[in-house]
Amino acid sequence: MKRLLLSATALAVSLLFAVPAQADWEMLREQNATYTFHITQDGTMLLSDFLWEMNGGIYISEDHGATWKKTGAKDYNYSNFYEFGDYIYAIGYGCHIARSEDGGHTWDILYYGRALEEANLPHATPDNLEGSQVQAMALYNDKLFVADCNYGVLMSDDWGETWTITDYKSLSYEVDDGGKGKGDGTAIDFLYNLVVYNCKLMATALYRCYEYLPATNKWKVIRNDSNVTAVWTILDGTLYVGRSIFNMSTEIPFLMKTTDLKTWKNTGRPSNTVDTNVRALYSDKDCLYAGLQNGGLYFSFDGGATWNCYNEGLPHRYENGKLTEEYQHLLRIISDDEYVYVAMYNEPWNESEHSSGVYRIARSELDAFRPEHINQTTNAVLSNNVDCYDLTGRRINASQPGVSIVGGKKVILK
Repeated sequence: MKRLLLSATALAVSLLFAVPAQADWEMLREQNATYTFHITQDGTMLLSDFLWEMNGGIYISEDHGATWKKTGAKDYNYSNFYEFGDYIYAIGYGCHIARSEDGGHTWDILYYGRALEEANLPHATPDNLEGSQVQAMALYNDKLFVADCNYGVLMSDDWGETWTITDYKSLSYEVDDGGKGKGDGTAIDFLYNLVVYNCKLMATALYRCYEYLPATNKWKVIRNDSNVTAVWTILDGTLYVGRSIFNMSTEIPFLMKTTDLKTWKNTGRPSNTVDTNVRALYSDKDCLYAGLQNGGLYFSFDGGATWNCYNEGLPHRYENGKLTEEYQHLLRIISDDEYVYVAMYNEPWNESEHSSGVYRIARSELDAFRPEHINQTTNAVLSNNVDCYDLTGRRINASQPGVSIVGGKKVILK
């Protein structure tokens, strides 16, 4: 917490100031290449690391993160956890999904690649399927749906035991022949996420957003300008989506929101960043959280109109062996009654340089940024000739907005 160091003689003072967080983020679990983190309905914690050699795994803690052990799940570079019915799912590479029915202690491996081969999809050969990845999962109309980044959306009515493919042609776009204006086929839109909102299933992709039509098993386009709307959350009935792509421009909205999937509006933008590469979105109660690729965590208590950030304690990235001002990739946000947690991803080859893992901060620390806790008036008895400094030694101008000081003896205002 930044405190004010004051110099003074005895006069009454009224000081108006903003209350920042008092404690830094702390590491809960150090794990190189941590990719995602989950808290089950019974409070068990799970995390996965994402190693290109596929020799990472799924880890579990039953004591709120004090101790961890690696499960026996065969690793397929799992990128997210989901909890539906009596099962926990971890989605991974090579058309593989891990499923647990005992709270994450043991895992079975499901495989949907056979359904893609039987559908005779272009290029759906065993070799190509090894490099495919399921990007998202959803439960809709009592059926499981998974979005494969290359091959469309599949569904299962037996909790993942068997799969059938939805109409992939309605998720496709024409591929031109190098600008000559003649199409030479189609390609399936690169799918990033599945959203269940207002009793509808929506798929977000590289180029478009789609709505699923159960009667025909097809998809219809509802947006033609997706631009990688890869993350989403729902807060107070409003759907928020963010773009997970490099966009360093104030002309690109930070987040978009809708209540009907027809009319879309832009949220406010954090005042101190032009980055719109949002890699994680999350909401709890009345707080909206956005995690950036390299910019740390931002949070809003007014539906995205205004934003706060507090990243002290989160790990920075190394580049060419040197520490940078950028943060590690923030890929997951989740909370419980006491803490907010984030998963910070560090590229596996940087293992010796800095710490990837799960970090947490008490919710009460971020609550200090709520509007009702800011601009509080504190009365103090000070005296003449005030000089005001922060703890870094920088002199603060007493006439700056939010500061009204008279007088002076040196004190620390906490």
